[in-house]
This record gives sequence, C-alpha cells and structure tokens, in this order.
Amino acid sequence: MVRSRPRASRRCATARSAASSPPSAPTSATRGGTSSTIPRTRTSPRRSNVFGKTLRNQLATTLPRQIRIGFDLEQLPEHKNRVEIDPTYKDALGCFRPILRYDVSDYTWQGMVEATQVSTKIFDALKIPKTQQFLTGKNPNVADFKRYVAPDGKPWDLNFIGAGHHIGTHRMGKTKNDSVVNADQRSWDHENLYIIGCGSFPTTGTANPTLTAVALALRSTKDMLKQLR
Repeated sequence: MVRSRPRASRRCATARSAASSPPSAPTSATRGGTSSTIPRTRTSPRRSNVFGKTLRNQLATTLPRQIRIGFDLEQLPEHKNRVEIDPTYKDALGCFRPILRYDVSDYTWQGMVEATQVSTKIFDALKIPKTQQFLTGKNPNVADFKRYVAPDGKPWDLNFIGAGHHIGTHRMGKTKNDSVVNADQRSWDHENLYIIGCGSFPTTGTANPTLTAVALALRSTKDMLKQLR
C-alpha cells in the first residue's frame, strides 16, 4: 500500500526592511513549496527577557518589517514510500503493527533548491541587502537534514517540515489487485463495508485534504443510498 505524504517539504524565508518606516512590500506569508530555511534581517539588536512597553515597542519595530515566503512541495507518488505489515511485528494483542517506509527523492530535494533560489531572487528584487538576509534550517542534528548535492555539483544544507496529514493505507483504485477500495470507497473484499476518509487517497498534493475527504464521503453516501433502494 503506497503512502504519499503531503507537503513533505517546506522552505521558509524571512527578511526585514532596513527602512525606519514600514516597507511598501507585502508582509503576509506566501506559500508555495520547500524546506525550513529562513532569510531574515535586523535593524537593531533584539533584547531578550523584555516585557510591557519595551516588548510592545520591540514587536512594533520588528514584525511589520518582516517578509516571510513559505514553500510547500508536492511529492511524486513513489512505490518505496509505503506502509506494510509483517508477521514478525505484532502488538500485545497479536495485531499487526505498521511498518513505515519513507524517504525523500532527489527530485524533491532539488525542489527545495529551486525554492531557495526563487526566494533569494525575490528578496534581491525588493533590494534587501545580502547582509540582511540569512538562511537557517542548516541543523545537522535533526532527522530530516541532508547535505544535498545538486546536479551542478553545488552542495546545499537542507531540511524540511512534514505537513502532518494522515493519508493513505486503504487506497482506492479500479481493481482489487492494486487497491483496497473502489472509487466509492467500498471494500473489494467485503461488499457491505465502506472505508471512508483520507486513507483512500492514492496520492496527494500540497493542499489540505479536508475538502477532498468530504467530497469522497458524499460520493460514498450516494452509493450507499443506491444500495438501499
């Protein structure tokens, strides 16, 4: 059962204008695709352990001048990313425990590189000095860190943040040979059983899965009513 993880990679970028007044550039976050690397700038040193009026002033002079660009990557469906069971691994009740196999392909890592380059071009177009941009996320101590070598031979230190949506494991399809349920989310093996939810997704994009899950539930409901008539 192939499981594809939505928005497996995210890239963030933040920069702050050096002007003393709020910049004309938009300050809202834009999402589009890759890992957690954050360009950001400072107009004055930040003080820690502040509160009251000092805290309000610090936030007022910091946050309105920040620009953050977030990228979400859509992973391609890959057979190696899957959930399996094995008689060797069972819980105390004798039920199978899931075996998760997950990795990020070079295609996805390269997407993080492309997103990094795009965010840099945007900051440059806004005339934010290089000295006021910096990248974070280069933490080799986290599980999702990788020194990725791009096709041009340049190394990139990258890591990502997962979207955290539970999708897959009872995928839908056209035949019982490659799926668990049909297009109406009706089990191939048990005609009176419908397995409804995000688990029916054979793969997914970067968008949140809720609306798609609701649409599938409505489709299943129509099929159930048809069976009752």
